[in-house]
Amino acid sequence: MASTFVAIAPLVSLLVAGDPVLVKAGDAYKDGIVSVAAKAPKEVTLKVLKGEAKAVADFLKEKLTGAEVSVTGETIKVKGLGEKDALDKIAALEFDAIPALAMDSPEAGGSIRVGRAAELPAGAAPNDDTERFKALVVGVTRGAFPVVTLKIKVVGAPKSVELQKKMKKITYITAPVALGQTKDGPDLANPLTQRNLIATYLRAGDNVLVHVTELKDKPAPDNYVIDYIERLP
Repeated sequence: MASTFVAIAPLVSLLVAGDPVLVKAGDAYKDGIVSVAAKAPKEVTLKVLKGEAKAVADFLKEKLTGAEVSVTGETIKVKGLGEKDALDKIAALEFDAIPALAMDSPEAGGSIRVGRAAELPAGAAPNDDTERFKALVVGVTRGAFPVVTLKIKVVGAPKSVELQKKMKKITYITAPVALGQTKDGPDLANPLTQRNLIATYLRAGDNVLVHVTELKDKPAPDNYVIDYIERLP
């Protein structure tokens, strides 16, 4: 029988569309998604205060033409632009959407793959709202509509205390979103499919509430399915 899976991770602030990356106030730069940790003529060091550092770095790579952006832990270095030029350009940015990421991390979840549309296994535990948790979408791979596989980072624990104790180390999950099925493929009229269609419109950087089921007959890392997903503001 399938069992409910949850992962516990430290709570981090979520990125929201419209968040300023950095705030310019006169000649100073105040904290936004990042703060200024150090400055040099051709290098700026930023500390990530909100969201996932790698996701913020990828956002900056997309937006800062001509800059070399690297990330270590919660620190981002921006090289190749003058100090003031780099900071002014960063301060002009507002978070809108993080580009889709290539998932080559060795952490749990692995690379995103899209296979057969996921369907809840027979005997799966009921979807209990106390077992749902908040997550940040960090990767989206779409197959033939409406097949979607997501990589998510867990950023909040479920209400269920029992489930909070089950997992302590896994913070990333890669899993297909569950759909209702017919012998010919996904059943668009199925209530499960209707409920989870929102996943087809998600982008990296979106905040979601999810319920994940563990498939006991599948080997890791392909043993999870997202059977409930809701986009959060």
